[in-house]
Amino acid sequence: MYGQPPQAYGPPQYAIYGIALGPFNGVVDNTAIISDNVITGDFEEACMIVHGGNPTIQRNTITDNVGIGIEISVSSTSNPTIIDNTISSCRNGISDDNNDASLTFVGNNLQNNSKYNVYWTAITDLNAESNWWGTTDQSAINNSIYDFNSDFNFGKVTFVPFLTTPNSQAMPNPNAPIPTPNPSLSTPSPTSIHNPSQSPSSTTNSHPTENSGPVIGMDWFPLALLTVLIVIAGSLVAIAMLLHQRNKLKTAGLGTAK
Repeated sequence: MYGQPPQAYGPPQYAIYGIALGPFNGVVDNTAIISDNVITGDFEEACMIVHGGNPTIQRNTITDNVGIGIEISVSSTSNPTIIDNTISSCRNGISDDNNDASLTFVGNNLQNNSKYNVYWTAITDLNAESNWWGTTDQSAINNSIYDFNSDFNFGKVTFVPFLTTPNSQAMPNPNAPIPTPNPSLSTPSPTSIHNPSQSPSSTTNSHPTENSGPVIGMDWFPLALLTVLIVIAGSLVAIAMLLHQRNKLKTAGLGTAK
């Protein structure tokens, strides 16, 4: 999903997530690109959730959500790339709910999130260097992160060195090109639309043929009977004419003998 910035809204009673990346029904979004979007609204769980694959999440503004900005729920076989995004005014900016999650996380602006900028409950460590945390106060940054320092069962989040000013590139690009539809992908669409129209057409053409067969089969007997009757009638007429001619000849013979 990329192009000129669309916006995703969703009150909690209607939407759990703004954007959800698989796997769903066995399909994993291995190379999905989510870029140049504005995702905002009170989604029940998160503005975006990543369940698997290796998606790239870049130059998005994710803001004003009562839940999580981006929720990570991937295994060690996945490695999402989250770069140059602004995540603000959510409960938690980034949250993980998997034991061995990993991701690339750099160049993001994390600020004004009410609880934590990063809520990290994976057993793996997270390299979160070169991000803006809304402040240059290391103690304040550390307090905005939930990790090993909060619970020794979890991995550590490393944030030094960090950006000392917000990343100006961490926002949707209004000049981002809109992708051109792939002709090879659009070709099946008219084909699938055309096929149903062909199917009724062939069915319509076959019906008269099916109907005309029984009609012809039922009409041949009367026609044949009529033909036979005509032949018999013709034969009778011929016989009558022959008998009549014979009688005339017989009558003529008798007259001559007298």
